[in-house]
Amino acid sequence: MVTTASTRALSAADPPHATTTRRDESSLEANGWRFYCCSEPAMNSDERRAMANALHLKPLVHLPEMVFAGNITTLEHARTGLVIRFRAEDALQMWAHAHADQE
Repeated sequence: MVTTASTRALSAADPPHATTTRRDESSLEANGWRFYCCSEPAMNSDERRAMANALHLKPLVHLPEMVFAGNITTLEHARTGLVIRFRAEDALQMWAHAHADQE
């Protein structure tokens, strides 16, 4: 079963940098798995600056030009309850940690 994309307003549970008013959500079920996808527009300059500060980036280490920090993909296996979540913000934290030694 495929659910078409829908739009909702952001709530208090959303990340603090999420200042956009729209989030597109869609889901798909196949072979006992459910796939969810949430996408938001790219962060603006102020949001990118706040993210860079939160990640404690050094002056010469910059975030990518386009950052979609609110994007999330979730895979959920109904029978076992296994949930795998990919968050752009988590990937950026790992990237920042890997670049912490660069100047």
